[in-house]
Amino acid sequence: MIQENKYNHFVTNEKDATYRQMFESFAKDSIEKITELWSIDAIKSILLDDIGFSVLPLGKVKKELESGNLKVIRHNFEFDLFRSLLLTRKQSWQNPLVDLFIEQTKIHFKQ
Repeated sequence: MIQENKYNHFVTNEKDATYRQMFESFAKDSIEKITELWSIDAIKSILLDDIGFSVLPLGKVKKELESGNLKVIRHNFEFDLFRSLLLTRKQSWQNPLVDLFIEQTKIHFKQ
């Protein structure tokens, strides 16, 4: 679809995000425009207005996918694996959000 220029406006937030760098290096010749926004909710708003595409965490767009307001762009491209790190202050290790992140990560990678 990128080759057809149907999706050539990439909407993203973090300039140094690993997934963004990976995607941009893959599609550098096909992306005509990149828009940087400050939050995933702002990106979703743009996508709901049918202005471009993005790479977003599934959990953040699950409702929109289930309702049919957003869709997954299917592809057969191979992407390199990348790592994500969870960093926290030593005093904050016992935190319900950190525990939830670890739990969800374990569930995801068991699938």
